[in-house]
Amino acid sequence: MKETLIKNWSFMRLLRLVLGAFIAYDGFRTHEYLIMSMGLVFMGLSVMNVGCCGVQGCGVPSKQAITTDPEEVQYEEVK
Repeated sequence: MKETLIKNWSFMRLLRLVLGAFIAYDGFRTHEYLIMSMGLVFMGLSVMNVGCCGVQGCGVPSKQAITTDPEEVQYEEVK
């Protein structure tokens, strides 16, 4: 847990922390506690280095091999 808090600080992680702090401060200043809690959630996500999607939740699936010969389609005549 200590390594997660100290290492791997990227630009996006710092940006989330700063934006979360700004949102939480603004919510506290205007007495909007729902906004303040959203800012605290953003700060918590950046400190713990997790995202909303979970592990590879937003990953794009890899391309599957495309065959050049499509299967022959069988049609049945309906009267």
